[in-house]
This record gives sequence, C-alpha cells and structure tokens, in this order.
Amino acid sequence: MIQSSGTGKSRAMHEVAAQIFTIPINIRESSGGAPYPDTDAELRDFLIFPGGDLQIRYLCFLCTLFQKVREAVKSLVGDKISVR
Repeated sequence: MIQSSGTGKSRAMHEVAAQIFTIPINIRESSGGAPYPDTDAELRDFLIFPGGDLQIRYLCFLCTLFQKVREAVKSLVGDKISVR
C-alpha cells in the first residue's frame, strides 16, 4: 500500500492481516522523524544496493521469502494440505 503519511495505512494493513495472510514490508527511507512502522532498512539496502543485477537480487529475495513462507505454512498445517 502506497499513500502519504498519516492516512491510516498501518491500521488498514493490520485489519487486512487479520483476515488475509500478509507479509508487511516497509522499505521507505528513514530520513527524519521516526517512521512507523520501523523501516526494514537491511532489506531496502539489499534491494537497492548499487551495482550488480537488481533482477537477480529481487529473484533471490522473493525465492527465499516464499521458501520461508512455505516452511511456516507447513509447520502450521502439517500434512493437511499439499504444499509443492
């Protein structure tokens, strides 16, 4: 969700996450003030690191993210569903 500051994004995402599996990520720059929620600075820096192939970075991030999601889902539901 992209919108200006103070428009209820965090509250809206909290409500959505109560109903739908959600992976909240905040990659905005933390210039001045105290952003809420906290910036995922290490992830942002990894994704925008100068040099190298950004598509490969995005691919690595997304593959790792979805592998972790798969592991988490499997640990929650066990063998009740097929996770390929």
